[in-house]
Amino acid sequence: MRHFHLKRIDSTNRYMKDHLGSFNENTLVTTDFQTAGKGRRERTWQSEPGKNFLGSFLIRQNINHFQALMIATLTVRQTLLDLEIPVTVKLPNDLYSTDGKICGILIERLHEKERTIIGIGLNVNEDFKGRKDLNATSIRTITKEEHSIFKLKDNLIKNMKYYLEQPYATLFDTYKKAVFERPVYAFFNGTLVEITELNQKFECFFEDRWVPCTELNFDAPASN
Repeated sequence: MRHFHLKRIDSTNRYMKDHLGSFNENTLVTTDFQTAGKGRRERTWQSEPGKNFLGSFLIRQNINHFQALMIATLTVRQTLLDLEIPVTVKLPNDLYSTDGKICGILIERLHEKERTIIGIGLNVNEDFKGRKDLNATSIRTITKEEHSIFKLKDNLIKNMKYYLEQPYATLFDTYKKAVFERPVYAFFNGTLVEITELNQKFECFFEDRWVPCTELNFDAPASN
């Protein structure tokens, strides 16, 4: 997998889309700072310059959106577990550690090109003290020491390659186990429900029904 690093760009996902013709293999583009970092639902992703891993993987294999999400989630999860950092998966696109968000994932499927862009924002060395409104944490905050972003990049690439090679059923079983390591809650039509099952079509089961996960709100906080 090729890797390109840029000091400052608007968004690694956008850069990938703008330069698709330049990459003829699976590629990672990283940056020190994004001027217009994107999150899910057109939200912004903010990060101190040079403090965190900000990157986008261009996957040239023909994988679907949910497969890409599973690959990305398990890649980051394993990278954190390798550092002995506790991590939980929060549907649909986040990873948490010690009750703070440590990573966000943005999947963009380019159907006409049979390409997928996986954007990953992983908090590495940023200090979130005094910024409780962000509900965020970082590897440094948890381990009490600085970490090499480039070493983490190498581990992310290694784990990404591994999960790209896994059969869909194996990916799903591993992903579902990770999701249900803790109770899963969501809001459906304004009502808090507990999700008790997940299927390969990315439908969630609660009470007596299956509902596409896209119709649920996982962003509202679950009751403590």
